[in-house]
Amino acid sequence: MSIGILELPGFVTEQECEDLLSWTKSNLSNSIFLPACGRVSTREYRGDISYPEAAFSVQSRLIKHLGFDTVIKAPFPHGIYSGYSDGKTCDAQYHAHRDPVYIPDTYTLHCNVVTTKTSGGSVTIDGYGTYEMNKGNILVFPVSELMHEVGSARDERNLWVFGFCIKKGRNK
Repeated sequence: MSIGILELPGFVTEQECEDLLSWTKSNLSNSIFLPACGRVSTREYRGDISYPEAAFSVQSRLIKHLGFDTVIKAPFPHGIYSGYSDGKTCDAQYHAHRDPVYIPDTYTLHCNVVTTKTSGGSVTIDGYGTYEMNKGNILVFPVSELMHEVGSARDERNLWVFGFCIKKGRNK
């Protein structure tokens, strides 16, 4: 694995954060959001999802910035998902885990951003330390290769994930 961990401060604009959060909150009662470890998420939904333009704009910039023009998107709708926790209904912590490898001879890479100013919800990656998830900043790492856990959010937390399946041995 060659990408390691990359932080992209301020990659998602304030307006994009607002648009993504607004879309999430407007769609929480829709069947596209399914329970996921005390949160709800669109990750497991297998139909088409009409994400907001802001999601595709961020994804497009990521693809260009990371040089991923020929990389396969992860097999959730459009290679994107939104997750939400109100921080009150459940101690929604993801204990140490690795995410799945979806395609043989690849690893799964996530580009994670929160669209809310959140207390808690930091990501601890074995061997790399703890990363605070700050609104608008993207954290990029190979989730299928590195054990990681997500701490409990103590208030509203909206996470957007842009996922890719990276061919093993790829230099970038």
